[in-house]
Amino acid sequence: ESEPLVRKKLQEAIMEKGRTLLEFLGRGEEAIAFYDEAIARFTNADFVANILWNKGNAFLRMARYEDAIAAYDNVVARFGPEGEDVTSSLFNKAVALGSLGRGEEAIVVYDELIARFSNAGWIHSALLNKAGMFTKLGRVEEAVAAYGGIITSEYSTTYQVEEAKKA
Repeated sequence: ESEPLVRKKLQEAIMEKGRTLLEFLGRGEEAIAFYDEAIARFTNADFVANILWNKGNAFLRMARYEDAIAAYDNVVARFGPEGEDVTSSLFNKAVALGSLGRGEEAIVVYDELIARFSNAGWIHSALLNKAGMFTKLGRVEEAVAAYGGIITSEYSTTYQVEEAKKA
């Protein structure tokens, strides 16, 4: 029982050190180098996907979108077809593509995310971002339809039922 706790604390320490270097000290390159060291050291650890995802996030925050996409693709290739890190990597890859002005590619990734995963939160976020991408591309009617799809989706119905149970 102590081994999972040690592993969890180790993972938290790695994530927090990288985040602190990047967000609080503004030392992005050092954060990337640290993530690379951690990936090399813990190559076979069950949390290496999370380290790779955080490396992608560091690139994303530094507006190094191509590097972020490569990091997210690495997570998907190594740890797909499912898992929280894979889901969030696909989502952030679409964000990076959109930031590069590659809206059509971002929409394809959002569609892949929607088709592959059933987590209502991710699907709503993907649908919302997809609708926003349609708007940016001047495809306003498709944006309106996508927003409508969110409102009428089975996930919204599930949300409404869950909220009614709380009342």
